[in-house]
Amino acid sequence: MNTLSNSTESMLQLKQRIGIITTVIPTGSNIALLDEPVHRNIGDHLIHLGTERFFSDHGISQIARAHTYNYRRRWLRQQIDVDTIIVCSGGGHLGDLYPAHQRLREQVVVDFPDHRIVVLPQSLYFKDAAHMRRAAAVFRGHRDFHLFLRDRDSLRQAETMNLHSLRLAPDMAHALYPIASPSASLRSCGETLYLLRRDMEGSTSSPTLADGRVIRDWPDLMRITDTFVLAAIAATSRLYRAVGSSDFLDDVLDQRRAEMVKRGIGLINGYDQIVSSRLHGAILGLLLGRRVRLLASLTGKSRAYYDAWLSDNEDCTYVSEGL
Repeated sequence: MNTLSNSTESMLQLKQRIGIITTVIPTGSNIALLDEPVHRNIGDHLIHLGTERFFSDHGISQIARAHTYNYRRRWLRQQIDVDTIIVCSGGGHLGDLYPAHQRLREQVVVDFPDHRIVVLPQSLYFKDAAHMRRAAAVFRGHRDFHLFLRDRDSLRQAETMNLHSLRLAPDMAHALYPIASPSASLRSCGETLYLLRRDMEGSTSSPTLADGRVIRDWPDLMRITDTFVLAAIAATSRLYRAVGSSDFLDDVLDQRRAEMVKRGIGLINGYDQIVSSRLHGAILGLLLGRRVRLLASLTGKSRAYYDAWLSDNEDCTYVSEGL
């Protein structure tokens, strides 16, 4: 009898644990998915694809969708009925580092007091206590608001906000497991990819590498067409928000998302080991069966996520300093 490897068993368990979401979004539900990504972060698009896979696997029907550039209360009211569950995407932007996403969540809670609202697994990080108090007041004011946190540090912080319904769940990208790996002939045995973030969440102690090591970040995979198409979607959506629906752009966004994620998969597929300060660089590596070393990030979400879900996976280690 074949036995599963430690890493395979760990990844399958994480995929199963996302099923806790069906306690508030039951199989057969109709949902509206808000706050889908329209930017160049491949990790967020990976989360979105995992979310769609989860809905498909659990018989949950998505009847409306929107993002920060085209959300309108009146439009959404026309698309849904009283039983539709409003769902906000998961990720690492619950808090005040990314204010556009936080404003959208808070606005939706105010706009739809009679609908169930669910925020999929998020890391929580507020720099400003006043912003956290405002968010807590808005969320507490809703009678059917449910928040999933993807690490225990975020859960503890959310508990200080005295919110009603909090649950711990892994990142939605785990719903994609397994992503098919390439044949052995396409793998570069012994090679290591350093996927190091250079944005505002990059650790101030991130090392500078020399000696020919391969260093990349998600923006390195972006093409001029990505920037142009995403900017056009954002601009057109803003325009149509005032006069009508921009649903005709959904297929364009889906195609661009698939292409960007495919490039991320292609990059990681070329290496046996991934060293990354991007949480979804590490998660994608594990989805593809690679060995992963996860580095610290500025907000601490990498360490918190590792402690919650990855510490028992023999293919993943956490490195607080150095490489």
